[in-house]
Amino acid sequence: TGENGPGVELLFPSVMLAGVLMFAVSASDLSRFITLLPAPVMIGFCNGLAIVIGLAQLHPFVDADTHGWKGGFEMVWMLVICFSSMLLMEFLPKLPLRIFKVVPSSLVAVISSILIEFCVVRPLGHRTDVIRDVSEFTLDTAIPLPFFVKTKSQDYDLSAIFTGEGLYTIVVQGILLCIVGCIESLMTSEVVESFAKTPSDGNRTVLAMGAGNVLSGLLGGMGGNAMIGLSTVNCLNGGRGRLPPPPA
Repeated sequence: TGENGPGVELLFPSVMLAGVLMFAVSASDLSRFITLLPAPVMIGFCNGLAIVIGLAQLHPFVDADTHGWKGGFEMVWMLVICFSSMLLMEFLPKLPLRIFKVVPSSLVAVISSILIEFCVVRPLGHRTDVIRDVSEFTLDTAIPLPFFVKTKSQDYDLSAIFTGEGLYTIVVQGILLCIVGCIESLMTSEVVESFAKTPSDGNRTVLAMGAGNVLSGLLGGMGGNAMIGLSTVNCLNGGRGRLPPPPA
């Protein structure tokens, strides 16, 4: 439904199956094999993700109607907000003030971006897109519901799930999601260990990720795994416990 592509209803059981398979990976202690990965693989993993994440940030600068670059004052103010956020995140922690060692520079960058948009850009008669313009929250979508529950804003064709082709797609996607999710999350754990200087439990990581994917798939969400970008930002801003990841 909505702007989802065809066959999206097969995604949700695939994510749930991936979560169940992650339970099996955790129970069988397969996470220990991540130590067999060569160091160059870790370097390539980090650099490759950096390129992918960097290219993904160019999407908001493209006009959805013309598929070309945005122009005029909108582009100017987007660049101002973008580069001011980057400068704050890079140089704020280096200032010799204790408050900037406690308050994350990423949080300051977010607040400054909001202030620039609503205290400078819009009073001047211009605007840039905010989250509400891209994905608006409504009363119909505010509370997640199981994907098989039909509502005014959610109505998936579930008949494809129970066909031979549909089951085959679910199994293949579930296995691939499990493999990619486990490997990427365990490699992220290795990167975080290098920052935190403390060991992690790969089996618990995979177990928690499995539970999250089962719940996400049940509620009609996408699959997920450990995010090296947020994890790195958390570590660089002093996050060492279990509280920093949820707010991030």
